[in-house]
Amino acid sequence: MEAKILLRLQRNAEGRRGRYHGLRRKLVFGACPNPFQRLNVSDILSKVHPDTAPVQRLPSWDRPGLTLPAQTRSRCGPRGVSMENYFSLLRSTTLFAGLEEAQLRVLLAELHAWTRSYGRGEALILAGHSNRRVGVLLSGALEAYRPAPGGSRVPITRLEPGDIFGDVLGGSSLSSPVTVVAASPCEALLIPYEQLLQTGTDPAHTLVLQNLVRTISDKYFLLSRRVDLLVMKTLRAKVCAYLLGEAERAGSLTFTIPFSRIQLADYLNCDRSALSRELSLMQRDGLLDTYKSSFKLLEPDALRRTIQ
Repeated sequence: MEAKILLRLQRNAEGRRGRYHGLRRKLVFGACPNPFQRLNVSDILSKVHPDTAPVQRLPSWDRPGLTLPAQTRSRCGPRGVSMENYFSLLRSTTLFAGLEEAQLRVLLAELHAWTRSYGRGEALILAGHSNRRVGVLLSGALEAYRPAPGGSRVPITRLEPGDIFGDVLGGSSLSSPVTVVAASPCEALLIPYEQLLQTGTDPAHTLVLQNLVRTISDKYFLLSRRVDLLVMKTLRAKVCAYLLGEAERAGSLTFTIPFSRIQLADYLNCDRSALSRELSLMQRDGLLDTYKSSFKLLEPDALRRTIQ
């Protein structure tokens, strides 16, 4: 009886393998008569399923297909976005500050810059991989984090339209220690770092190089502030220093931080329950009001005395 059962199971397995290989031969060799010919996914799908739309290839790094020309109308290939609505935003960024729109159009064409759209959760920079691009976020939001052991994430910052990313990483020969992902559907302008570092006599290019050095220097001081935050001994001091910094950045005592409560706890390197308890105590003491990610500092002088 057991021998019959084993024989039946073996025949069923052979039948499934046969159907699988038959379907594979039908898909591959039916769509591609020469089995040694390099297969094209678009051709196979179009022959097996005629209604399937051709697969669009993304522009490769060596052949960016979304180069911005100097003409008034920008060329945009697959997954590209029109630049006409973003020139005023680009001129307000730290990288292109001081340039006129006509200079910016010509410079972007010379730098072989291109635009690309990203879906939510799609990675722009991956930890452990090299990055040789400088990016300007045109729309949407990005999140930068450092992967930690155990699959956890250490938040670094959140980027809004007009922010620069990859400027520090792109100039290094080492792999990126951080990952940058799209927190929402977004568009970004991407510039090859090698093109950006080429020297020339163009005053606009020279100004952009000066802006790049200034942007990297500013990020160094922001990193130093983060280190000062992490070495504080008490959790209340960390919270006070972080909230005062966010209030200074927003220019108001009422502001919204870019992190959830869990992300803020990871950012401050503390336990989420301890953070929630500390915020409740500070609210009870009349130092601040908070609701989710929104804060209002009621006694900023008292907060400053806490971190001294």
